Amino acid sequence: MPVSLLRMAVIGIAAITLGYGGAFVAWSLNVFSFLLVLAAVVATVLCTAGPSGASRARWAGELVTALVVVQGVSPVLTPIPSTLSFGGSGSDWQNTISWRLIFTDERQALRQRILVPHNWEVSDNYLRIDLGRRYTADAGFDVQVNGVAIGRVSYASQAPWEGGLEDIQWWIKVPRQVLAVAPIAEVRLSPSGLDPRLTLAGHADPRADPAGREASAFFDGSVWSSGRLAGVAQPATAGTYRIFLDTQPAQPAEPDQPAQPDQPVRAE
Repeated sequence: MPVSLLRMAVIGIAAITLGYGGAFVAWSLNVFSFLLVLAAVVATVLCTAGPSGASRARWAGELVTALVVVQGVSPVLTPIPSTLSFGGSGSDWQNTISWRLIFTDERQALRQRILVPHNWEVSDNYLRIDLGRRYTADAGFDVQVNGVAIGRVSYASQAPWEGGLEDIQWWIKVPRQVLAVAPIAEVRLSPSGLDPRLTLAGHADPRADPAGREASAFFDGSVWSSGRLAGVAQPATAGTYRIFLDTQPAQPAEPDQPAQPDQPVRAE
């Protein structure tokens, strides 16, 4: 029986690692729960089944292990369907979202690597963040680009804008000198206030991002992972965050009013 228990434990942990190995916290909770349930079920059957207890306990343990294997491999065998259309507004916007990230801990963060636009040196450059749904409350995101904190983005930080997707897309201006560091900008977002209603849009197909499979990663408070982009509360999720660098023709400052380089604006 001890050998059988060890085999069941190894198989179950391997399956959990396959589905949740990218997020240490989720992996630890699932392994702990599996081992606890396995031990409790086997011990209960051994104590109550009489002379045939060992055989029945082994079968009960096999059943628990089989359920855990299904749980572990299901995120890998049933990937979230992808949609490659990014356009639309209103209800159409929801149809282009494969999954949503919700920050649940202030230690969490995301990383997005974005190709710098070819005309960044002569343009006003803006980071565009696509939300998973409309949000007009107080939480937001602290934004870093290439290791430089460029500000906090939230609904309140957005400039007035008529029409379009005003509370589904957030924008913040990125200083040119920050983009001059490298041809690929590394963007990091961390929560500024936690609100489960504030979500970030994700796309299940990493090919939707020019930077490819390594464009996005999620930090769960312990490790970075590109296989659990929707957060620790969700199954293994790959793809890319819908975060982009957009450009607009550079606007000269008013003669009697200096430019405001950190003022985010909306573009039609």
